[in-house]
Amino acid sequence: MRKLFQALALLAAFVLLIALPQVAADGVRSALTLCGRGILPSLFPFFVCSNLFLLLGFSTRFSARFGGAAAKLLRLPPAAGSAFLLGLLGGYPAGAQAVGVLYTRGEVSEPDAERALAVCNQSGPSFIFGVLGGAVFKSAAAGAFLYAVQIISAVLVCRLTAKKQPTSAKSAAKPQQPESFAAAFSESVRRAGMNAIQICMFVTAFSVLSRYFLLAAGRFLPSEALPLFLGTLELSAGCAARSTAAWCRRTQSRISRSSCQSFFRYA
Repeated sequence: MRKLFQALALLAAFVLLIALPQVAADGVRSALTLCGRGILPSLFPFFVCSNLFLLLGFSTRFSARFGGAAAKLLRLPPAAGSAFLLGLLGGYPAGAQAVGVLYTRGEVSEPDAERALAVCNQSGPSFIFGVLGGAVFKSAAAGAFLYAVQIISAVLVCRLTAKKQPTSAKSAAKPQQPESFAAAFSESVRRAGMNAIQICMFVTAFSVLSRYFLLAAGRFLPSEALPLFLGTLELSAGCAARSTAAWCRRTQSRISRSSCQSFFRYA
């Protein structure tokens, strides 16, 4: 039954792409514009720096100095403290990437890496303060509140899911030696590019999906509910729609309300 449903859904997707190719093209252009204006400028440089932080061995030094405090707070091995720090500064892409690198290098075991993802999946300060606090809510205090809430919730989730006897860091393999700066920089740029491309491709895929949904049901969806719907599919698109909705409300005296509704119906 599941395979039949998947086959029918795939067939419907092919029909829509052939019958209405312009809708998919508009979704791709919109997503790539969003990636070029907001996502890549904020994430790609931090991806490079976070990879350098790990590959040059600074994560091992950080874990040696602050790993005990991080282990008590998160109930994770000390090596996971560096991933927690990168997650606080760069958000879930950098935090999750750091966990993956630590696992690949043998600094955390597989069960600990899986649990560490629970505390490294928050949005970074550049997104919280720049996009949500600055563009959406126009309030630095609102950004600070959201940033604190997600950190506290992430720590609570990690502590509540911890076992009575957390996996010891000694069960992981011996960490690899730091690479030379030239090799680490080259590898950091390569990994950062691959991660950034993957994120943009997911943003693009969900943008196309949302375009077809809005074409079919957009007339029944209130414009105020559009950011919530888009945010459930992909966070950055929902925040962009929320920002545009605020702009429409501020400029109602200069443009017609129908223009905003038309934008939301096909955006």
